[in-house]
Amino acid sequence: MVLSNWNLSSAKESKIKKMATESNMQLKCVIVTPERSVLDEAADMVILPMFDGELGVLPKHSPLIGRLGKGELRVTQHNQVKKFRIEGGFAQIRANVVTVLTVQASAN
Repeated sequence: MVLSNWNLSSAKESKIKKMATESNMQLKCVIVTPERSVLDEAADMVILPMFDGELGVLPKHSPLIGRLGKGELRVTQHNQVKKFRIEGGFAQIRANVVTVLTVQASAN
């Protein structure tokens, strides 16, 4: 599912979260900087700040490599959202694994 060129509204994001929770499948989200591994956890949904808008990732997403912009990365699991401020980089989506390579990532 590609959701780019705009930010997700709260209502649409809630609907997507519900779909992700009901699917019983999970993603794995890995966030890596040159200094450390910031996150390596299961997730129901990941919202990536791409250079041209946001990208919503659910299980079974098509393989993709994309350029990240500066912004907020959101990882949802069991209706809990973890937010990270990232400073650009690259994202790879493959086999239900979202890998984020970024220069800097900090929890919000």
